[in-house]
Amino acid sequence: MTNKGFSYYLNEMLFEDIFSYLYTATSARGEAVLVWQYKREFLNSELIRQMTDLADCVMGVRHPHILAMID
Repeated sequence: MTNKGFSYYLNEMLFEDIFSYLYTATSARGEAVLVWQYKREFLNSELIRQMTDLADCVMGVRHPHILAMID
C-alpha cells in the first residue's frame, strides 16, 4: 500500500468493523504502524471530504499518549 510517498507493508488484520479494516503494518522506513483502510462501499465524496478535514486538524497533534498521524 502506498500513499503520498509513504509505503506500508500490511502484516496482520487486527480488526474489522462495518466501515473499515485495521492492520498492523511496517513502513518503508521500518517503523511499526497501524493502518486503517476504509471499505470501498463506504467511500463517497462527502465522507472523503470530512476525513480530509479531520486529518488536517489532527495531523500536527503530538502527545505521548496519542498515536501520531503520519499520513
